[in-house]
Amino acid sequence: MWGTEDLLAGLGGCSSRWPDGRYRDVAVHARNTDLISASAKGKADVPHFSLSVWPPTWEMGCSLALVTGALIEREIRNAMANAGTSHIPLYPELRACTAPSAARILELFSDLTRHQLRHDGQIVQTFHPELSPLQDQVLQLLQIPTTNYTPRAPKS
Repeated sequence: MWGTEDLLAGLGGCSSRWPDGRYRDVAVHARNTDLISASAKGKADVPHFSLSVWPPTWEMGCSLALVTGALIEREIRNAMANAGTSHIPLYPELRACTAPSAARILELFSDLTRHQLRHDGQIVQTFHPELSPLQDQVLQLLQIPTTNYTPRAPKS
């Protein structure tokens, strides 16, 4: 199959194949999306996938968005399984979610903002977001340092 290793490595993934050699669902999905886009444009096949194609097309953007979303879902679900966590409280009223979607994960972080107070062009103070315990848990599962959001250590 086309450059799945490059695609997944570029998006932060580890491998495009399962230990038995089959392609992971993310790679198959990306390939199928590209084939559908190629077919819609009258192309018989897409011989490879390149992240350096310029100018990018709407279809490429959609394909990358879908692959990125699928990777987020795969990573959080694999991390939950590895940690022995059967669910995380992502639904309204903190109800249990056993298979988090990328949309739920991204929504959890959508309201985080960082503000800077400036005087005469100089930064006087930076106001960092406060992470909730749920945000901390998701970042830990995804192995994303909380310092990407705030320089302070998470509250215990």
